[in-house]
Amino acid sequence: MPEEARVHTGRYAARLGAGAAVLPRTPGTAMTQAPGPDASLSQVVRVTPGSVYQLLFSALGTGDVPRTVEVLWLDEAGQAAGDAIPPILLPPVVLPQYVQYTRIIGPVPPSVQFVRVRFNKKGTGYLVVDDVSLFKLS
Repeated sequence: MPEEARVHTGRYAARLGAGAAVLPRTPGTAMTQAPGPDASLSQVVRVTPGSVYQLLFSALGTGDVPRTVEVLWLDEAGQAAGDAIPPILLPPVVLPQYVQYTRIIGPVPPSVQFVRVRFNKKGTGYLVVDDVSLFKLS
């Protein structure tokens, strides 16, 4: 399967793991390689205390252990705050089709100013993530 076929929508997807890359949708675009079998990808986003959010993403991949998606509450200093949110567990094998995942998170605790969404891939294989969105519901 050509690498560009692994993009779900839009122009790019992120591939974590052996041969990790930012996958272009358009053929001929260079890919950035990342060494090593374990990998993570995260982003920190400002949130509003008291609000509820919806996390949406699509994923596919293979491997020998489940992959995890962590959602971590952070205070103004970037330190963990609030109650822990259970991780989203992705099965070891989710090929050949993308699977869409959704999680409602919140309400955001009063001491929280940010949320970190982190995709983790350990062990063999890879994880491709696309269409990641965090929507404020209320």
